[in-house]
Amino acid sequence: MPNQKGFTLLEVLLAITITAFIGVGATQLLSGIINTKTATESRSNDFKVIQRADTWIKQDLWQIAGRQTHNSLGSKSEELSNQGDYLLEFTRSGLTSLPFSEETNSNLQRIAYEIQPLESDDCELARENKQAEEQDSENDHYCFIRLIWPELDDVQGQDPLKQILLDDILDVKFQFRGQIIDPNNSLRSSDWQDSWPPLYIPNGAFADPVQIQMTLTLPKLGEIIRIYEVPRFAYHKQYP
Repeated sequence: MPNQKGFTLLEVLLAITITAFIGVGATQLLSGIINTKTATESRSNDFKVIQRADTWIKQDLWQIAGRQTHNSLGSKSEELSNQGDYLLEFTRSGLTSLPFSEETNSNLQRIAYEIQPLESDDCELARENKQAEEQDSENDHYCFIRLIWPELDDVQGQDPLKQILLDDILDVKFQFRGQIIDPNNSLRSSDWQDSWPPLYIPNGAFADPVQIQMTLTLPKLGEIIRIYEVPRFAYHKQYP
């Protein structure tokens, strides 16, 4: 009978082994590409959220108005301060609409920023957005909130409207740089400081903010620092 040519058992096993190695390598490569794409999209979404919050804050701070307000007890509040109940509180100008409402309010508006624990009622929506992520038990997590008062002067004790700027943060810190303008002395500039207005202001002088620095500490991205300019014309005052 004529000789029949074919593959030996060893050659078949070798071919199967090579095919298996190629399949495993292709699977690992595809898995790596998918993981990289997922991580890139997640990081891109994180930056989009931060950029949106940064836009709100930049618009607020760029339109700071040197206008004091009255609280429910009739006391005056500073034009710009972080020494009260909030991380930062101020009056801004500009004809704006209240969030989630088509109603247009005054061209002056009282704004404040605060952080609340992620477990609080104010952070309920932020907490829902974070449910699918891994919980971090080593750090306290907060949501970053923007507060808007419907009326400029809080004479009736009205509750502010609240807008969540960032769902999940570890800390927010504001610092200030400006100068003390004194008609009887030369200007005295200040380095970055943690409180505003400065603790000591001579009689007849006033604090003139120049820049505000915000440091965000986020679980995934670490510290992000942003510096905002303050409109100088808002604090122009005439000397007697």
